[in-house]
Amino acid sequence: MNRAGRQRKIILSLVLLCALYFAQIGLRLTLHAQAPIDGVLVLGGSIHREVYAIAQGKDLPRPIVLSGGSSEGCIQRVVDYYGVDPAGIWIEPCATSTFENFAFAAPLLRAEQVHHVLVITSANHLLRAGYLGKIMLGLSGIAVQMFDVP
Repeated sequence: MNRAGRQRKIILSLVLLCALYFAQIGLRLTLHAQAPIDGVLVLGGSIHREVYAIAQGKDLPRPIVLSGGSSEGCIQRVVDYYGVDPAGIWIEPCATSTFENFAFAAPLLRAEQVHHVLVITSANHLLRAGYLGKIMLGLSGIAVQMFDVP
């Protein structure tokens, strides 16, 4: 077989492997999206999002990841005010952008075996964050459902 033939076979093999990989991710996401929500990710940028998530904390699944938002002291005051058990509420303080919210939260969610996450944000942030979250968390096999704070 000549060099061009070998290169063509290698390229076709790589394309096939990529197609199988993405088909597997798509199937997994379809199954996970049908399962109940088993984690929450709150995108920082507004204390209203964090207050809403903590106020609803008794009804939300854990873990609740507060990404790139308010300080730990501020969050503790909100938790105390609403009388919510802080177990399973994690503060991820490093994120400074929507991209980093998802990048830093993905390993935390994977470690807790979250397969379907509710992402809480504001209405004006919903579309952009939704696309980014579905791509970034989707590559980790985590289905995303978006919710905007009323």
